[in-house]
Amino acid sequence: MNNNIFIDSSILIEYRKGSKTGLWDAILSDTDVVPCLNQTVVSEYLYYHLAIFGGKAPLSIKEAGKIEVTLLIKNPLTFLELLEWLPDSPDILPLTINFMKKYNLLPNDALILSTCKKYGIEALATHDADFARPCQAEGIYLLSSAEDFAQFRTSRPSP
Repeated sequence: MNNNIFIDSSILIEYRKGSKTGLWDAILSDTDVVPCLNQTVVSEYLYYHLAIFGGKAPLSIKEAGKIEVTLLIKNPLTFLELLEWLPDSPDILPLTINFMKKYNLLPNDALILSTCKKYGIEALATHDADFARPCQAEGIYLLSSAEDFAQFRTSRPSP
C-alpha cells in the first residue's frame, strides 16, 4: 500500500478555471498523500493552461508567437511542482494497448490507467467519467469529489 494518488489533468484544469476545486483542495490539505502525475497529464494540462490564461485556442497563441507571454501570466511550473513526477517506462506500452482494447479508452486515458497499475497507485483523482468502469475493474479507487477522497482516506489504515 502506498499513499500516492494519481491526479488526472481534469482535476488541475478545473481547479485553474476556478471550478470543481474541492477535491484538489482536499488532496493538497492532506499531508499523508502524495499527488502524482505523468508526462501525459503534464502535456494535457499545459495545453489547457495556454487556453485558460491566454484566452484563446492554444494553436492561435502559438501562431501569434505568444506562448512565452502566456506562460508569464501564470507560471505553470510552480503549480505542477506540487506533484510527484512518475517516469514513463517501456513496460507501460503493452498495458496501454491492452487497456485501450479492453475498456475502449483513448490513448492518453489508457496511459494514465497503465501508469497507475505500473506504480501500484490505489486511487485516481479525475473528473473524467471514462475512468469509471476501468477503475472499478482494475481495483483502483475513483475519486471525483472531496467526499470520495474523504471516504477513501477513512477506508484505509493510517500510514
